Parts: sequence; C-alpha cells; structure tokens
Amino acid sequence: MLISGQACVHYGATQFTKDIDLWVESSEANLHYLVAALGELSARQRFLPPLERAFLERGHAVHFEVDTEAAAYRVDLMTHPPRVGAFDAAERDATESSVAGVRCPVVDLARLVELKKTQRDEDYPVIARLVSAIFRYLDGHPDERQRLGLWVCHESRSPEELLTIATEWPGGAAMLADTGRAAAVAAVEAASRRPFDWELAAGEVGQALRREQDALQREDREYWRPRLAELRALHRADRR
Repeated sequence: MLISGQACVHYGATQFTKDIDLWVESSEANLHYLVAALGELSARQRFLPPLERAFLERGHAVHFEVDTEAAAYRVDLMTHPPRVGAFDAAERDATESSVAGVRCPVVDLARLVELKKTQRDEDYPVIARLVSAIFRYLDGHPDERQRLGLWVCHESRSPEELLTIATEWPGGAAMLADTGRAAAVAAVEAASRRPFDWELAAGEVGQALRREQDALQREDREYWRPRLAELRALHRADRR
C-alpha cells in the first residue's frame, strides 16, 4: 500500500517525489514474495536494518534503491508505521491509484495525515494542504459537514479555516468545541469576543497550532528514539 510521498501526490498535496514508501503486510509468505520482487528489480539495500521480519515487527523501516532507465528510486518499506493501527483495517479503507500502469492501493486520507505527524517541520504544510482540500469542499457542500466536518476540526492546520468554521458554519463553534483540541477551542473563544478582531484571533489560534505541532514532534522523536538506538547498535556491530 502506498503511503507518505506518493500518497500525497495521489491526493494532490505534493507535485512529485522519487521516493516510494510502502506499507506491507507482515506475514512470512508476503515477505517471501517481497524479497523475490526486490531481487527481480536488483534492488540495493541502502541502510540498516536488514530486511528481516523481527526488525519490521518492531516498527523499523527498511530502505532500498532501484535503478531504472529514467532515474534511481528509493523504496522504503514498513509493516508497522506509527499512529495508524493495523494493516488489515487500513487495507479495507484504502483507495486506488495507478503507478506506471499498475493499480496500487493508497492509504486513506485520515491515516495519511496521521503518518505525516512527524518530527519534520516540512510535513506540517503537507498536512495543511491535505486537510484544506476537504475544508474547501465542505465550504461549498454544507450537506457534507456532518460527515466530514468533525475530522476537519480535529486536523486543520489553518487559523483561517478554524475561525471560518467558528464564525460562519452553522453549529461550527459547537463542532470545534466538541473536539477538545486546544487550537479549535482557541478559535471558538476568539470568535466569541466582541469586538471580534480577526488578525488577533488568527494569531492566537496560530500560537495554539504551533504548540500542538511542537507536541506532535516530541511524540514522534520519542517513538523513534529506541529504534534509532537499536540502529546505532547495529552499525557499531557491523563495523567490528
């Protein structure tokens, strides 16, 4: 299943990437097929850890490079990416895309947003673009807000979007408050003040979003800390 960069291309949040990130089912049989496919492509492993189920089960990514006539492509594989639960449930929710003429499942939008909540600053504008596409759709399709609006309230990275929901959507303030999210609550509180100052309100919501991003980045660093320690130990052993 495509995740990360190519999935962002599929949803229109990124124009191009040569990286191919795949979420693969972790059974021994599937990994056997995967090893065979990588062999047919003459894929070269780029970094540790090795392609072994034990490392994949502990949440590591395994990295390869594949040469083509056009370019060299990086292929990163995971069986247990963070924050998105089990593969089987994600497979049921996946959409489809065509990559080089091959039909391929693509992770659903909600899980893609979770995957992008990393320690990298550059991932948060991507999240913003992914969610903004749904916000714009809902802004023109009020009948769909009951189905998708709460997710946008949970995930929007835009002060302007959150304030628009609070001030212009019928029931929008209540929907934001129901999330319990600090940035959403800040939008509701700012929208309720009189006189309403849009610039001041946007600044307050923006500060709440920055604090939220800082917390998400800390959580991702903590997730990877033991895995990076394991990789460093592997590198030390490999040099002996």
